[in-house]
Amino acid sequence: MTTAKARIAIKVLADTAIEKICVMGVDDARGDILKLRDVVHDLVDFWGLDEQLKDDFDGRVGQALGFYDEALA
Repeated sequence: MTTAKARIAIKVLADTAIEKICVMGVDDARGDILKLRDVVHDLVDFWGLDEQLKDDFDGRVGQALGFYDEALA
């Protein structure tokens, strides 16, 4: 997988997590968000991609959650 493809995939997963927050609410979406986060971290590790991609996902979704440290730490 190229870095460009990985960035697109991770952005789509982050957008999905954010949409789940908007539609379901933070509490109901939390489990799904953590699963998506696991997928992102697995993709980065499996493909040997830049670790910054993990931080990009965590940062975008964390901002939407409003309490990054509690939900994703």
